[in-house]
Amino acid sequence: MINQRCFDVFREEDKTEILTVRPGLSGIGAIYFRDEENLLHKAQGDMIHFYDDVISPYKGRLEAWWVKNRSLRNYFLLIVLTVWVIVFPKSMLLVTLRKDLPPPPQEL
Repeated sequence: MINQRCFDVFREEDKTEILTVRPGLSGIGAIYFRDEENLLHKAQGDMIHFYDDVISPYKGRLEAWWVKNRSLRNYFLLIVLTVWVIVFPKSMLLVTLRKDLPPPPQEL
């Protein structure tokens, strides 16, 4: 679940898209950024700025992508990927399976 502070820095079009569905147990943004603590520690400069300007907006784009591409197949894929990254935290299976995800910002 995304907290309000993080949601507020999403792009307006992403927020509008995301609010059209009920929240679930997992999310594509949570899977993609399962190691976000490490990314924050590697960030040059202010970690809060990096989170607000790079990580959180991209999470919003991923979640909006999910809403636009939701299907029964993708729903079950998300469940499998959630379990997969718990067992294999360094796996890049999400990126391998979903080459149509929005491109990440250069800072990542």
